[in-house]
Amino acid sequence: MVVKTIMDSVLIYLKENFEPASTIGYCDVERDKILYCCKSLPFDAVNNEDIEDILGNVGEGFSEMLFRIIETKNLQDSLVYKNAHLDKRLFSKIRKDIFYKPSKNTALGLAFGLELDLQQTKDFIGRAGYALSNSSKFDLVVRYFLENKIYDINLLNQVLFKYDLPLLNP
Repeated sequence: MVVKTIMDSVLIYLKENFEPASTIGYCDVERDKILYCCKSLPFDAVNNEDIEDILGNVGEGFSEMLFRIIETKNLQDSLVYKNAHLDKRLFSKIRKDIFYKPSKNTALGLAFGLELDLQQTKDFIGRAGYALSNSSKFDLVVRYFLENKIYDINLLNQVLFKYDLPLLNP
């Protein structure tokens, strides 16, 4: 009965929030603008000191944030990776490499394992270079679960399966 109620709520949520991808080809237009601008700049116009300042002030990375949250919430690693549906070897790999770049599924699984809210999840997966999009039904279902603080990946996967969407760390 709970699954049926959640399914109905997710369907309403999708109808209210889904925004199909634009047909304009935004990325191609932006890429062309960037290429044109770069071709028109003389190489010596690039200030290497500015770039070095920017690179020297890079914020906390994905792995660093992950382990800071685990420490702050006083969680056990095993609880986090089990709740995220990840295996111990992958989690160990992330722990050993502060520059590790996870897949979007891995990052989202860890957000669920850490029981992060929507804003925290956006920040967390953003550090791995990902975002939640209103033009992705998968992302909207994930967002629905986060907004409603439902952190059960098995339940999430049941709903994703029902809508014929890819599963999260099956």
